[in-house]
Amino acid sequence: MAQGVIPAPQSTPQITGQLRREVGLTSLMFISLGSIIGSGWLLGALLAAQIAGDRSVLRFEGQRTASLLRRGSRFRTDAGQNPEKPPI
Repeated sequence: MAQGVIPAPQSTPQITGQLRREVGLTSLMFISLGSIIGSGWLLGALLAAQIAGDRSVLRFEGQRTASLLRRGSRFRTDAGQNPEKPPI
């Protein structure tokens, strides 16, 4: 064996009831994509607050209220379609 070369460990899938500590290429891609989107949303809110001032806060509150109303409407619809089984 060449000097300085470490052999790759042979991994065999074992069912032990524990979580695996492996991250694949696809997982890393989605983690980084989520980070990019998340930071863009926060920077967008910061920029809006700097430009519009208090009006941006009112807009975010309006969007939050609209989102809660949509979720409540969806919850009501689901509960009405399945009265014998609670949606939660």
